[in-house]
Amino acid sequence: LDRVDRCMEKTICRRHNGSEGWSLIRLYFGFEQKCIRAALIVLQWFYKRWLPFSLWIHRADVYVSTSAYFYPPFFLSRLKKISFVYDLTWKLFPETMDPSNRKTMEQYAAKNIQKADQLVSISANTKKDIENLLQIHTNNTVIMPAADRAIFYPGKKSRIRTVKEKYGISKPYILSICTLEPRKNLKLLLRAFDSVHAPHKYELVFAGQMGWLQRELSDDVSSLTAGSNFILTGYVPNEDLSPLYSGAEVFVYPSIYEGFGLPVLEAMQCGCPVIASNTSSIPEVMGDAGLLVPTNDVVALTDALERILCDSNLREKMIEKGLKRSEQFSWETSVKRFMSLYM
Repeated sequence: LDRVDRCMEKTICRRHNGSEGWSLIRLYFGFEQKCIRAALIVLQWFYKRWLPFSLWIHRADVYVSTSAYFYPPFFLSRLKKISFVYDLTWKLFPETMDPSNRKTMEQYAAKNIQKADQLVSISANTKKDIENLLQIHTNNTVIMPAADRAIFYPGKKSRIRTVKEKYGISKPYILSICTLEPRKNLKLLLRAFDSVHAPHKYELVFAGQMGWLQRELSDDVSSLTAGSNFILTGYVPNEDLSPLYSGAEVFVYPSIYEGFGLPVLEAMQCGCPVIASNTSSIPEVMGDAGLLVPTNDVVALTDALERILCDSNLREKMIEKGLKRSEQFSWETSVKRFMSLYM
């Protein structure tokens, strides 16, 4: 989400900052993960005490909130309040969240969303969830994000070789990139990988930071028949993402629930065929460019994997369709729609 916010900000600055009488005032803090407890304390003080005065001092016309965590309790001037809503995981699948994060969202999210004059949902599915689950009918515009084309593009073969060597990948590989947490449903992918024909011919690569319940994932990996063919890269810097996506035989994203599903779009934009779950917003993003499977059907996922791994013609068609599909998403278009909300 941080990458989404920064892409939005960068495009706004390029298009509008300093022109047409508009300027962008950046008011936020950034913290390392290890400092998160101290960060929350500072952020609470920032939003409750300092932010309302800063908005007044800067004579802001519009306040844009990109998080439902925190929201100013009051405003000293009349200004339009726009809030982005990414998903309602805390409402639909609270058991998949870290307990402290879940409690914060349950305490503040719905109240803060209700304070907005205008909502921005990042998918039609998120908009539907807000209306059906929260009974909030504030003006709600769907503005989908995009994948940064400076980071996500078909990688060169030389870079693919270099990145594979960096992460110890020596065989054709199946890739999943995400925060490693229960909602991503990686257990299903582990079981499907163990069920494919000749799994020792491939490597299964999980890329991303560890979320919570790390021990459960480790136990699942240790039970694999082809456990020696499993690679956990940890955090992957931006410069390695494109070649890592592009070099994979297939990208798999079996998530239980998503507000958008940005990795699906990133993979398509890098020329990697995609298998993803048929739930929440993911069909909106992928269209007919990939294979959709139920979130609880290991047989369906295994079959989808074998179709792509064994059929080079199908794989090439999916790559072509994915690249074409990704062209429908643009930060320029999204920012234009966003700016029209208050210009």
